[in-house]
Amino acid sequence: GKIISNKPIITINNKYNPEWGPKIPFNYLSLDFIESFIKEFSDRYQIIYIRHDKRFKQEGYYDDVLGLDLGDYKLLESYPQVKTIYDIMETKKIGFNLAQLEILAASKQVISVNGGSACLSAYFGEDVMIYGAKDCKSTPRGIWKTDSWLKELSGANILGFLDEKELIETAKQRWL
Repeated sequence: GKIISNKPIITINNKYNPEWGPKIPFNYLSLDFIESFIKEFSDRYQIIYIRHDKRFKQEGYYDDVLGLDLGDYKLLESYPQVKTIYDIMETKKIGFNLAQLEILAASKQVISVNGGSACLSAYFGEDVMIYGAKDCKSTPRGIWKTDSWLKELSGANILGFLDEKELIETAKQRWL
């Protein structure tokens, strides 16, 4: 069955895994961003949070890079109105990849970080906001910028950001 919500769905597609040279996380949405976003949008939207976490090993993730502990799932315990991909997996008895596709297909708006999750997210939703950390090697690539060719995948509006506060402010202007 479909993901049921009486509100439009916003998906946050995050990551927190080793990448690039020193194999530490560079490009991810911070705990401050996640909490601020929930406080701004959870009254009007069903927020669904996606991030592969090494504690949940039901299924591989892209290139089998397992996520590290950001503390986000602990934070989300304080916000039971936010669903996670693991909630959907458990409810629907499906794996990570299928759950991710079903969530994105049901999403009106998507927030992602640079990388594979941004490419996948670009197939769904009306607006796809992509965050790139300033110190991440991949951030300067044109693919993550506003109006990049990713829009050709589904017709979604692709909006690139280098600042989390600017991302939230733009989301407020467009979605509230």
